[in-house]
Amino acid sequence: MIKFSFIIRVLPKIRNMMVKFSIHANLYRFTAFLALFISFVSNIYSQQYPEPGSTLDSPIRFSNVAPAMDLSDQILGVAIHGAAWGDINGDNYPDLFLGVFANHSTLPNLILLNEKGKRFRKLDNPDVEIRSRNSGASFADFDGDGDDDLVVVHVNDLEGVRHAPEMARSNFLYRNDGEGNFTDVTPASNLGFAGEWTGRNPFVLDYDGDGMLDLLMQDDAVWPESIGHSRLMRNRGDLVFEDVTLDASLGTHLNGLGGAVADINGDSWPDFFFAQSCTMYINAKDGTFIKARNEFIPPPYNGSTADGNYEWTCGADLGDLDNDGDLDLVMGEHFRDLPHHIFVFLNEGNDGDGMPVFRNVSEAAGIHTTNKRQPYVEIQDYDNDGRPDILVGNPEIFIYRNTGIAEGIPKLEPVSIPEDASAGFLGYWVSAPSADFDLDGKMDVFYGSYDSLVLSPMLKNISRDNNYLKVKISLPEGGNRKGIGATVRIYEKGMSGKPDGLLGMQYITVSRGYSSGGIPEAHFGIPGKDSVDVVVHMPCDGPVFKAISVKNSTCIMPDKGK
Repeated sequence: MIKFSFIIRVLPKIRNMMVKFSIHANLYRFTAFLALFISFVSNIYSQQYPEPGSTLDSPIRFSNVAPAMDLSDQILGVAIHGAAWGDINGDNYPDLFLGVFANHSTLPNLILLNEKGKRFRKLDNPDVEIRSRNSGASFADFDGDGDDDLVVVHVNDLEGVRHAPEMARSNFLYRNDGEGNFTDVTPASNLGFAGEWTGRNPFVLDYDGDGMLDLLMQDDAVWPESIGHSRLMRNRGDLVFEDVTLDASLGTHLNGLGGAVADINGDSWPDFFFAQSCTMYINAKDGTFIKARNEFIPPPYNGSTADGNYEWTCGADLGDLDNDGDLDLVMGEHFRDLPHHIFVFLNEGNDGDGMPVFRNVSEAAGIHTTNKRQPYVEIQDYDNDGRPDILVGNPEIFIYRNTGIAEGIPKLEPVSIPEDASAGFLGYWVSAPSADFDLDGKMDVFYGSYDSLVLSPMLKNISRDNNYLKVKISLPEGGNRKGIGATVRIYEKGMSGKPDGLLGMQYITVSRGYSSGGIPEAHFGIPGKDSVDVVVHMPCDGPVFKAISVKNSTCIMPDKGK
């Protein structure tokens, strides 16, 4: 039976959507709205809806604060297919870029300014506010001036052009003036790829150790016309990039649907993993990459649409799930017919050639099958208990909570999405990047809804308080002042560098998951500990920074006082 309070809640949303669609009325949008509305009503009559504000019977607890933060009027009607956190004005509060799939959305890409963790306000930024088919974005300081610029990737293919001319758009690069005002500098950047380009995540890394942040621009193999030509773009300075894909031994065909960049084999140089093709490349430290021999998913499920494969893995992240000091792999999926479940692979160390070896422990770790695809995954400690958990872009299983190690394998316990987050909709959640948006020491989540009739949840972490430590890099000059690519390890006080004193390790990145971007900081739960030792290895054989007896809360490295 439908609860009256729920009907009262959804009626204003239906009214707002009808207003939005009447303003932009044409046959295509009206038909799209009618189909979504029929689906909406069907959901009402087929599901039981919880009252808002309910929480989970779990140590990991979230509450949807989107309505309280007045996000309804700003993002309802946006079909979100990309999201990225970044501090655009230097106030330490993470701001949020949202990218749309324009053939499902009446509204353009937008940026929400974080007002001290209390609410978000849409910025007036005409250069950013375009309509296309977004599939990824990241904030990073590409010109070395100390503030975060923005790279945005779109699917630009013939099918998109047939839908609407404005969808014939590729990638965009925006310069930040330091106050959160962005200017389009794409034409001179060499990032506005012409022709067929079905772009996905932009991966930020310093692949050659020159101190400048480069871009690995991912291309998919989803559409019939996709060519799967991912490109490595070297930063030449002044927001100009050059294509060095062939020079880097990456070839002319490398496709993916999300993935992660990190130092996978422990030599301090950035490597990367692409989902869909399920390929891992290890940095040879000479400007080239070597393809790893791991077979994560057997053929034909690591092929392309052109090969007849529609069972794609999608989204990935790297993190130390078993606390042994190396990076394990989690991979999501975008399957059509196969059982839906994520994959967990433990890093078993390197072989004799310095190539990492992985073992599939998905079943032993406790991974469940679901009824919906799970394209987004992210590894973070969401209850600050010192054990990294796995966030999943799926409304049935929201998070796999890490309950500890048994026989060398992390044991994972499924946690459902908060009842007030989805109003009963089991929809398609593409982007779900994490950030501590209110700076209370707990990782929050923005859950981007591809269904424009559903208000995307802003999930505030209300788990019980535990001590935590955030580690940020702040260098006075150079092209990588925030230390993207650094590896951070924390130890018991007085045991810095000793394996038996290791409490956790994280990799500083803005590139993970699927269609999303994150904050360049390492977040650790340190329950019951007032202080720890911190060791930071900068990328590409860079310097090592150490700090002793760091108090819980936030640590800025290098620590000039130690």
